[in-house]
Amino acid sequence: MGRGGSLAALPVGGRTTLGGTTTARRPLRSFLALTLVGALAAAPALADSEETKDRINAYEDDLAALDARLDQLAAEWNATESELAGIREDEDRLEERIARTRKHLEAIQRRLERRAREIFIDGPGGTLEMLLSSTSFAEFSDRVEFVGSIAESDEDLMIEARVLREELRRDEEELDAVERRKAEQVQHLADQREEIDFRFSEVQRTIARLEDLYAEQRKDERAAAQVPPIVTGGSGGGSPLPGSIIRVCPVAGPNSFVDSFGYPRSGGRSHEGIDLISPLGTPVVAAHDGVVTRSSNSLGGITAKVQASNGYITYYAHMNGYSDAVGTVSAGTVIGYVGSTGNAGTTNHLHFGLYTPGWEAINPYQALVAVC
Repeated sequence: MGRGGSLAALPVGGRTTLGGTTTARRPLRSFLALTLVGALAAAPALADSEETKDRINAYEDDLAALDARLDQLAAEWNATESELAGIREDEDRLEERIARTRKHLEAIQRRLERRAREIFIDGPGGTLEMLLSSTSFAEFSDRVEFVGSIAESDEDLMIEARVLREELRRDEEELDAVERRKAEQVQHLADQREEIDFRFSEVQRTIARLEDLYAEQRKDERAAAQVPPIVTGGSGGGSPLPGSIIRVCPVAGPNSFVDSFGYPRSGGRSHEGIDLISPLGTPVVAAHDGVVTRSSNSLGGITAKVQASNGYITYYAHMNGYSDAVGTVSAGTVIGYVGSTGNAGTTNHLHFGLYTPGWEAINPYQALVAVC
């Protein structure tokens, strides 16, 4: 896959290998499913219903399959973005080289035209004319030698021009191939986004079916008194990583992500964060206590930063808009909404970054695994 690397080497299914250790994350979708199933299992009325158990199991299996496919799509989407970044670099390199070659060819053509004028227009055009117009044999000999040297030089220039034209032809063919690859990858990104959106809608529909199933059972007053509240959204299903400032998942809703820290990006950059794919408008929350500030730029689009009391900073990019939260916020406070502003492409996601007080990027993947 060129500069983007091999897809086979990328993490799939929410798993990644770091320093020889394989780790797995618990996606929010699984957390929601487990919460719902646990709530259902607590109702005595459900324990007696084999049909209800079968329906719960079927929904749980559906969520597990959707979960695995979304994680695979997240890995494939990151791979496509990296591949596209490499293709764009190849395209820029070829366009610059083609422009230089054309400029060189134009300069050679101008020199050949100028020499043609010197020989056939401004100077003597043939041997007889040179002989008749020369005042001495020495002058005639000098003129013949001059014309001969120009002819040899012109031949060298014409050979150089032929070589350059061949190089130009090959570069233009390579550029055509690169542009076809680029179009394919752009279409691939569009297809991936379409499936990601569809899978997330399937997740939401499946969770809604589980909620409806639970609501039906709540009609039994005695069962309702023993059933804990349903969790239908929000952050995380785990404990924060010890020593990390990240306390909650920054996307308060269905999401999928892989360890894409350090992946190639356009302009020769490296990815300085993790992309959490999620439906448009999903709440983005402060991952920790701190002070939120807003900003925008061509790469990140609508962005925000939350600075903790120890100076560490989390960065939230590509948002669709801001909430009303300003100034000091607590972990879990909604600060914006998932979108695709800036250079995010067409796939809605939150770019989440973690930085030291000196703005050195840190990989937040493991910390996100613990809370998302």
